[in-house]
Amino acid sequence: MKLIFGELSTLLLEGQKVLPRELLEHGFTFHYAQIDQALIDIV
Repeated sequence: MKLIFGELSTLLLEGQKVLPRELLEHGFTFHYAQIDQALIDIV
């Protein structure tokens, strides 16, 4: 993968941690704190 995608392979294989800092700073609250909870609820 690294030969084909270079440094992008790290993102493809490991993912990326994204934090909703702006939303939280403006008082937004999520219905589900974790993805596990949301997935369980839709089943």
